[in-house]
Amino acid sequence: LCHELLPRKVQAVFLATEGLTVYKFTKMLAVVPLLSLGTNRDSAMENQEVYCNYKYLQPPVTQQSKVIQATLDFLKVKKYSIVYEMHTENEKLAQEGFSPDTNRNGYVFMTPLVSKGKYADFTTLVVQVTEVLTKIKIQEIKVIVLTCGEELVRTVFKIATKLGMVSEDFLWIGTEAVIQALNVTNDRHQDMPIGISNLIGVKLNMSEETIALKALQILASSTQVDSNESVLTVSLPNGSCDGVFHRTSFKKLMSPCRPTTKSLTLNQQVVSDTYDILKLEINPVLRQSWRKIATFQNNGSFQFEENFLPKFDPKPGVASKSLRIVGIEHGQYLYKAGNVTGCIEHGEHCTKEKLQHNSPQPTCEIGVPCYEHSNISSNSSNQLHVFCVSGLMIDLLGLIQDKLSFSYELYLVPDGKYGAIDDVTGLWNGMIGEVLYGKADMALGTITINAQRSQVVDFTTPYGEVGIGMVIANGVSSKPFITMEFLEPFGTSLWFAILLSILTILVALWYLDRKTNEFYINSNSYFSKRAITESLSEKESLTFLESMSYTWSTLVHVPAGSGFPRSLSARLVAIFFAFAMIILSSTYTANLAANKVKDDAEPPVTGIYDEKMTNPPPGFHFGTLKSSSTEAYFKFNRDPRMRKIYDNMKHYNVENVHDGVAKVKSGEFSVYIDDHPYLEHLVSSQHDCSLRIVGEPFGISGYGLVLTKDSSWTQVFSKRILQLSDENALSVLWNKWLVRKCLTKEDFERSPHRLSMSDHSGVFVLVAAGIFISILFLGIERKIAFYQTRRKIIAEESERNEDFELSTTTPREESKMQSSVLDDRSSRRSFTPSTTTYSNSVLQLEQCDNQQQQETNRFKFNSVC
Repeated sequence: LCHELLPRKVQAVFLATEGLTVYKFTKMLAVVPLLSLGTNRDSAMENQEVYCNYKYLQPPVTQQSKVIQATLDFLKVKKYSIVYEMHTENEKLAQEGFSPDTNRNGYVFMTPLVSKGKYADFTTLVVQVTEVLTKIKIQEIKVIVLTCGEELVRTVFKIATKLGMVSEDFLWIGTEAVIQALNVTNDRHQDMPIGISNLIGVKLNMSEETIALKALQILASSTQVDSNESVLTVSLPNGSCDGVFHRTSFKKLMSPCRPTTKSLTLNQQVVSDTYDILKLEINPVLRQSWRKIATFQNNGSFQFEENFLPKFDPKPGVASKSLRIVGIEHGQYLYKAGNVTGCIEHGEHCTKEKLQHNSPQPTCEIGVPCYEHSNISSNSSNQLHVFCVSGLMIDLLGLIQDKLSFSYELYLVPDGKYGAIDDVTGLWNGMIGEVLYGKADMALGTITINAQRSQVVDFTTPYGEVGIGMVIANGVSSKPFITMEFLEPFGTSLWFAILLSILTILVALWYLDRKTNEFYINSNSYFSKRAITESLSEKESLTFLESMSYTWSTLVHVPAGSGFPRSLSARLVAIFFAFAMIILSSTYTANLAANKVKDDAEPPVTGIYDEKMTNPPPGFHFGTLKSSSTEAYFKFNRDPRMRKIYDNMKHYNVENVHDGVAKVKSGEFSVYIDDHPYLEHLVSSQHDCSLRIVGEPFGISGYGLVLTKDSSWTQVFSKRILQLSDENALSVLWNKWLVRKCLTKEDFERSPHRLSMSDHSGVFVLVAAGIFISILFLGIERKIAFYQTRRKIIAEESERNEDFELSTTTPREESKMQSSVLDDRSSRRSFTPSTTTYSNSVLQLEQCDNQQQQETNRFKFNSVC
């Protein structure tokens, strides 16, 4: 700057750059006495105390507000909103240009927006913009003045499109900043705000190049003509450039400086107050263009180049005779009844474009035609499936239409929800969102009236009372796969006592019967004679296995085997043991039946204030429908218990009612919470009576039809609903569609409980365990039998070898052996003379046995050979 400009005696510098470079350059000019000119639009550059040598060639931003104000006066707009970005020049334009004394006795709503950089994430910005635009729409403001930067412009128009605020019913007026932001967006090929019907902007009718050339011409002529008067006197700084910058500090750069020239108002000489009024147009290839439709003159008048009559504020009170109605598929309230007539194809393949030419309007034999967006493109008209729907809501709509003159087109809500504020986007979803954002004129369904919804939409007079109810599986609670409920009648200590007594008794019976057997054999008493007649012997005494069989058969009252005790003492023990087992088995049966009756009479929960709802035990889960009034009741309730219940169930809430009911039947849910009338419908539609309502309804409210805020149809429809109520038509309608098919509440309580596999699964596990143990003992027995058979074979082999040795002896050796045996026996006779006869007989028997044994051995030997 010093080396190039000062030696050349440069008197002025024109700055044509933007951004940080301008700041740095103008800070240097604050200590270098040169006049600087520029078109930088930053309002900070207008601060003459800091940038005293900088001359702003553009008109002040507040001048645009005068043009916009004149446009609003010409259009006779009394109610409008100004949306501006805070902490920028746009805030100055809004605050100074549209002050309260210039609102022409109208209604001006100042709505500030914080720039994106002030937020930690983009979601917070979206929520803020959504709240602002929703408030504008609720207040029925049709004219919106927008002045903000590029990022906010794109965000505002993107959300306004979702809210239905870019139609012909709205007029958007933008400043030069908005026009510049949209031009930058278009140059970068970013998303354009599609569908804006009425967007106009104000722009100075001189380009920056024209302003710069004209300013230089005026400056050159002023310097040449007024040089003698020293209008532009420039004094070169003393010393070198290095000295100048060594004395410069940040504090000095930002401190006030003395102007180097006399007052020079170039912007008044260069720029006129003429502005162009431009209208945004978007061609089919999404390329935008601005068309000039008017010029604002210095005298405050307009020069039109075409008819400038934008449609933005339709006359209030004029209700359309054709309504676009959104519905939701919900059981008997609204369901698909079949295919339409007059369509080339049926089912999912029947779309709006496939209707026959001679029947452009589909008809139904049952119900009314309804449209549904496909999953591919919900915004494409050629993807609308057509079918017939029927139900309670269709009959109600027909009763209302009988006395009122209107037509309608019905379609199903794309996301399948009733309507709540989305936690991520901050926007209303479901049918409430469809009505709020202008996509539908009315919502038809069992929509609960609450305060949060009433702030954004209108409700008719309730056509039905609604409370929140709870449904459970009838007689089915959440149980583990294997249950041991059959053990519950007795305590653990009693079961161990019974097992110990069984073991004691079977050992006692076996011991007594075995030890007292000799008494009955050797005694001449009456008992011994009776025992002898029964052929008791030592080998016929009670075995241990027979004793075990008898003991267990006594416990279960089933005869098993022939192990009845034979001795008197054992029979006495058996009698007392049998008497005790009769008492225990009767008590067990009674307690088991009592426990089952208790389980059937007491449901898992008694109501919403049950302790399990606030502190659920393990495995106890419950939920409700997402984005429904029931969920909002718990979520925004002031009662801490209700909010605690919401915290317990928010992770289990379901997308549709059918999923919730299925989870209750399967045992995954212990309780499902929803509107009480619909739960009654669910209970009545279960032919097997598998569902049951518990507790009393709470959170009493009403069902109403939803219309747009301040709609002229609200009072008309409400009046008709009151007439239907007086005629008792609503009661007939509810009884027609929600007739009971199952038992009443009293019958439910008296109905017997059917036992299922899950009730006694532990019994079968016990049987399986017994089979497993028996297989184990079978293996042990077979192993023992194998070793016994092997030992027997070995013994027979050894005996066969001994017989073979005997068969090989000579006759002489055999005679010697016989004589030795006779000598031995005769010697023994000398000691027992009294038993001579007995010994001779024994000797003869032994000789016969020996002869037979020899013959046998010879036979075996011959066989072996």
